[in-house]
Amino acid sequence: MTDADPAAATDLNVAIRAAYDASGAAWDSGPRRIYDRLAAGLLDAAAIPFAGLTAVDAGAGTGAATAELLRRGARVVAVDLSTGMLSRIKTATARPAAQVVAGDIVALPLRDAVADVAVAAFVLNHLPNPVDGLHELARVTRGGGWVLASTFGGANDHPSKSAIDDLAAQYGFRAPAWYEQLKAGIHQQVSDPQHLLEFAHGAGLRDARADLVYVSVGSSPADLVSWRTGMAHLGPFVRSLSPTDADEFVRRAHLAVRDMPPLELAMVTLVCRRG
Repeated sequence: MTDADPAAATDLNVAIRAAYDASGAAWDSGPRRIYDRLAAGLLDAAAIPFAGLTAVDAGAGTGAATAELLRRGARVVAVDLSTGMLSRIKTATARPAAQVVAGDIVALPLRDAVADVAVAAFVLNHLPNPVDGLHELARVTRGGGWVLASTFGGANDHPSKSAIDDLAAQYGFRAPAWYEQLKAGIHQQVSDPQHLLEFAHGAGLRDARADLVYVSVGSSPADLVSWRTGMAHLGPFVRSLSPTDADEFVRRAHLAVRDMPPLELAMVTLVCRRG
């Protein structure tokens, strides 16, 4: 929870954007199904009517929150650094209400007070200083409008994660530096509800509440494998394998997770308003 070195933050952004650019298709066919449910959980936590509202989905990825906002009747501007991820929104979202814009959550290419609600689903955990992102979400939200964010809680240790990553290591996988950096400190600073409240207050937001909730996604072995192999830290490596090795890896991954319990993810939801 300290100020980040600007050069280091830029390098981290470049590495993350490259990884997500390379992961759009795999993400959309794997992790996206899980993030769809998490997005619904975040919007449910807000308990507000979205129909007719203008929403900004910052760090939209392939559009999990965008699709859920559209389903609930909002007009949506989806913003993400990764054009590879955004391209999936263009093909996956048939409704014309979604406008897609390339941009950074800490420097949104939008005017002040253009939205009734700003959403950042699992984005603050990528920022060295989450207050920067919350400041921008507040800036583009009208007075009295809503700012919503979600992060993972601190207890997401489903055994499939280590099983699949450990198996990948047998094929030469090493976690990229950007991923290790996120796991080493950045994720931890937003995994606690009290920390998120402190960040919201630091951004000048009011009426903030943060809650730890659990979302059951009841995944089959196929879902568990596609979830992990579609993630940006692992997906590019899997696609770098030869077809024979990739097929063998996926087959062995299915065997490794077949007797594991259903996937339940801890999520922290932040609901607050612009003053």
